[in-house]
Amino acid sequence: MLVRVGLRSVCWVGLDHQPTPDLGRLLHQVVTRLDVRRRLVLDRRIRGFLGVVDASAFDVVVVALPTGGALLVPVEDFDARVARVSLP
Repeated sequence: MLVRVGLRSVCWVGLDHQPTPDLGRLLHQVVTRLDVRRRLVLDRRIRGFLGVVDASAFDVVVVALPTGGALLVPVEDFDARVARVSLP
């Protein structure tokens, strides 16, 4: 699974052949996996890029995209984060 995150914006999760929304100029990308409980594992750098107050525990809204993949949008400063994203 491919994860791309824009600085202080949102996290996109999907497959490498799916189109990615424009997440801003500063971008970090990793390949990640599901753990044994089928939860998505986001490494420390991805969580840091999101710019949330507590990177070890935060809530997200999952937005499924019609082009494939999903956005994980932290609820903290939700409107400003969504405004930074240009959907394909």
